[in-house]
Amino acid sequence: MNETQRQAGTGQGILLLCGSCLPILGAVLLGPVLAEVQAHFIATPNVAALTPVMLTIPALMIAVFSPLAGWLADRFGRRLLLLIGLLVYTLFGTAPLYLQGLHAIVLSRAGLGLAEAVVMTICTALIGDYFEGRSRMLWLSLQGAVASFAAAVFFGLGGALGEFGWRTPFWLYVAGIVMFPFALKLLWEPSRPHRLTPHLGAQTLPWRVLAVAYPFALVTGIALLMVPIQLSFILHGLGLDSPATAGLLSAGNQASVLAGALLFRLLVRFGYVPVFGGGFFAAGAGLLLVSVSKGQGGLLLGGCLNGFGCGLLLVGLITWALAALPSKVRGVGAGGFNSCVFLGEFLSPLVILLLRHGGVSLVSAMAFCGWGLVALILPALLAPLAIRVQAAALPAAD
Repeated sequence: MNETQRQAGTGQGILLLCGSCLPILGAVLLGPVLAEVQAHFIATPNVAALTPVMLTIPALMIAVFSPLAGWLADRFGRRLLLLIGLLVYTLFGTAPLYLQGLHAIVLSRAGLGLAEAVVMTICTALIGDYFEGRSRMLWLSLQGAVASFAAAVFFGLGGALGEFGWRTPFWLYVAGIVMFPFALKLLWEPSRPHRLTPHLGAQTLPWRVLAVAYPFALVTGIALLMVPIQLSFILHGLGLDSPATAGLLSAGNQASVLAGALLFRLLVRFGYVPVFGGGFFAAGAGLLLVSVSKGQGGLLLGGCLNGFGCGLLLVGLITWALAALPSKVRGVGAGGFNSCVFLGEFLSPLVILLLRHGGVSLVSAMAFCGWGLVALILPALLAPLAIRVQAAALPAAD
């Protein structure tokens, strides 16, 4: 279904934005009810480790399989793979509604992550395929902004639905099958020659850029979910147990990711230096504030500051990377970027768990991670100066 004359417009852009939100739903929906899930399965061995893993294992699967999804999309085409991914997303996403064991639920979440790897990678690649230049930058900025807005909404919904039982939020995964007929009608296989040829190898990837963007994306992924995942446990320690409260505070965190993503287009006019440096400063300072807060106000402010920095970084890094990626390997490059972000999301609770096993309190572990982000300000300032990628050059690499 390769159509050479069709031009993408608002309909295609909105649909791809919605598709980009689906993996975000998988990542944030259960944050407000983690404490309830752990209490329900308290008799299950290793429940303290399995409960956060249930939330983040989709991110691990995205991290592992996004490059493969990108390669398959580059080699065989985008559209059919995306349609299959939407169906599989709903199949595995709703499975915990009837599964009874924690281990089975964790496995179903792994299957969800496979579908998310396909959906997220192809939606990002199609934005690069369908749009050019400044239009592409606009849709990438909106991708980060809309995903962050959706995360805020999903956190609020997850907390509200969690009041009716921890299984109730899983109904929202029907979103995949709802999107299917719209994707079938509105999307087509890109006409540009994006498939890999035998002469295209690793040398076609802009590794000087990716060697910076990928590690920064990994760290950003770790920071992105640190507040939402740990917030219910921090509130529990303060005697403020409530899924709704955790959901609202987490929604504030993700709404600030939206604000950071939207502000990117203003800051990038001055180059990527203020985007990267300011992003790491805000993300780290937010975690430091969360670590010393004793009430909801401080937690909200710290979470919002952290989210703002993460929003700047996510949109800035993917825009910087895609600007340097040739169209023939855009799927692989976007898959690698998503892999790093979601690997970071999977590692986020494990980093805290490792620090806790070392005898560090939860709030001290958050402070340690905050200082780690602040320490990245200097390399974040130097990287775009050493490796220049002009936003106006989109898509100069084609």
